[in-house]
Amino acid sequence: MITTAGVAEDLSAHCRTIAGQTTERGIAEATARALRDLAGQVHGDDHPADVRGTVGFIVTSTAHQASTTATSRDGSLIRLRVEDGDPRRQLESLWPSPALGRPLAAPSSMRHSAVLAPVVGQDGADDVLLAPLLLSSTVAGAIGVALPHATNGAGRAEQVARCLEVVAVVASTSLERVRTPPWQDDVVRHLSDIVVVLSDDGLIRAMTPNAAAQLGHDDTVLGEPIVSLMDPRGATALLTALGDPTRSTATQLEMTVRHRDGYDVLVEATLSRALPVGDASGMVLTMREVGDRRDLEEALTQRSLFDTLTGLPNRTNLRETMAAAASSADPSGTAALLLIDLDDFKAINDSFGHVAGDDLLRVLGVRLSATAGPEWTVARLGGDEFALFGPAATATGVEALLSAIGNVMDQAVELREGRVRMSAGVGAYLAPGGTDPRTMLLNADLATWTAKHRARTGPSLRVSMYDEEMTRERAHQAKLRSTLRDAVDRGEFELFYQQEIGLTEADELAFEALLRWNHPDGERVSPGVFIPLAEDLGLMPQIGEWVLRQACADGMALIEQFGPVRLAVNVSATQLAEPDFLTVLRDALDAAGFPPELLILEMTESVVAENPEAMAALLAEIRDIGILVAVDDFGTGYSSLSYLQDLPVDILKIDRAFVSRLDDHDPESSLVAAVTRIADSLGLKTVAEGVETAAQLQHVRALGVDMAQGYLHGRPIPLREQLGRVDELRPGLHRDAPDVPDHFNQLRRINQ
Repeated sequence: MITTAGVAEDLSAHCRTIAGQTTERGIAEATARALRDLAGQVHGDDHPADVRGTVGFIVTSTAHQASTTATSRDGSLIRLRVEDGDPRRQLESLWPSPALGRPLAAPSSMRHSAVLAPVVGQDGADDVLLAPLLLSSTVAGAIGVALPHATNGAGRAEQVARCLEVVAVVASTSLERVRTPPWQDDVVRHLSDIVVVLSDDGLIRAMTPNAAAQLGHDDTVLGEPIVSLMDPRGATALLTALGDPTRSTATQLEMTVRHRDGYDVLVEATLSRALPVGDASGMVLTMREVGDRRDLEEALTQRSLFDTLTGLPNRTNLRETMAAAASSADPSGTAALLLIDLDDFKAINDSFGHVAGDDLLRVLGVRLSATAGPEWTVARLGGDEFALFGPAATATGVEALLSAIGNVMDQAVELREGRVRMSAGVGAYLAPGGTDPRTMLLNADLATWTAKHRARTGPSLRVSMYDEEMTRERAHQAKLRSTLRDAVDRGEFELFYQQEIGLTEADELAFEALLRWNHPDGERVSPGVFIPLAEDLGLMPQIGEWVLRQACADGMALIEQFGPVRLAVNVSATQLAEPDFLTVLRDALDAAGFPPELLILEMTESVVAENPEAMAALLAEIRDIGILVAVDDFGTGYSSLSYLQDLPVDILKIDRAFVSRLDDHDPESSLVAAVTRIADSLGLKTVAEGVETAAQLQHVRALGVDMAQGYLHGRPIPLREQLGRVDELRPGLHRDAPDVPDHFNQLRRINQ
């Protein structure tokens, strides 16, 4: 007989044993023992042989077929059989919403409810009390106890049912734990993809928990058709795939799923057939939300093809546009590419700040787009460079657009930091239709380089149209670059010397050292060509050191031949910026034994005036060595002469451009006259460069210029040729002439 105390004690012990098992077999055997004892309580000890016993597990998965047995009271195993031979079908009829493998639709209080079922076993029992086994919230099987007819009373059956339900709960929980690896829950919980298990007819059998977070749908949709959550197009494709039982490969779909809150979620889905489990089969639908990814893809596309500052197409976008136009272009037509490179944009950033510089670029991008119109693609290539591409442009159209761009450049830009004016160099290439982007960009760039290197004579836009000579010039530049690096080591540089003749004192004589490059191909390269290349390549400190050493050595030969003459040597801004420049300078003087008081260092006006405070300190140290300082090409750079009062400068060399104008203007009103008067007031000597005619010589002498230099007195020539002109330049030279001409001593006294 069942007694409350006895059942509670025995049931508690059995439940602890079931919960402690680590294998399905162990759980099955422990549960069978619990059921055997429960059957003993039901049948009593009076009829042990007549009662053949206890129903064990009825589990339909392949893994549990071994447990689909009944266990007799004396421990022998018997096979459970049902009238139609199918345990699953029998179970489907026992509980509310009874489709096997689907969650119970009954209230939670009924999910473990025991039921009385007519199951026939080999012992002849007519009725079995069954309780469901729930695995993953689905009915996976049942356990039960056979009831003799004598126990069919409501009270006795109710007591057995409650006991059986307790065992079923513990067995279900233990089986769930054993069947699920300890890491599996974490894996499922952290899946980014939504996994939905479907029946063959498209009903939702199960889905991963992340469906609730991403789509808002939880277990309430289980048992519903999956297409009820899809958009019509996706539903049609999904139904087509579900309706093909022969499909062996996965089907890729893109569709929208309706979120529980009413909005659509874009997903990529993969539908594949699941492996059969026992008699069950179905499909697995894997979904991945791609809305955020699409947004990211669009953002990355935007970033890869458009400039983030101006919103204009970037270089990559421009090349793709040009390539597309070339592939469909009429060969008899023309296309145009204009490249715009702003002047001194770094100075704008330095003066107003990078925010102002960015604002300026944005304004320019808007103005160029408005000016060019829809027929042209306006792009920003990076930095301060813009491009305009016209796939069907004409020469007349390009000319009109260049004029309009010039008007844009003439307009000042009002920024918060102040008003800014722009200027630029523009290279234009009018190409045959179908020309590839690389060629167009290269040729337009060549034209831009030419425009940028033209003197700024007033217009805010300097334009250069491409011609084939530019390509030849670029090839020549490339050849020079490749050989310039080793020119010093190969001994290819040579110094030429040009004399400076005294005008106020006839015995004054000086020489300027001018660098020449004897290229291995036999070409003598002008410094106007290779000096900018050397600056770009960072070679000027090395070349400049060689010049100083060689000039000082050559200077000793000039002194020996002509007496104590001055020697002028040009130095560049990069040389002066080198921290060891003064050391290099002293070493050159010491190595040759050249008197520092006979050396003149020449530097351009822009170098001297660019950073007056730093330059003043450096020039003072140069003067302390005993060396004179000359400002070369004076008048071509800064319009203000105020820096001359603050810098230790000794000589002004008036640029040849102003000397050449003396033939056409009144000398007294010329810039040469003005510079000479200012130099006299500051105690500076003057040298007129580029004196080529007797009339020019007469003018500069009349204006009081101290010395003249130019082709009238001789071109630059190698040292050996210059040394042979002693009788021409110093007739009747006496070897005991004073060490230093008196006017230079006077000059030094004035400026000390």
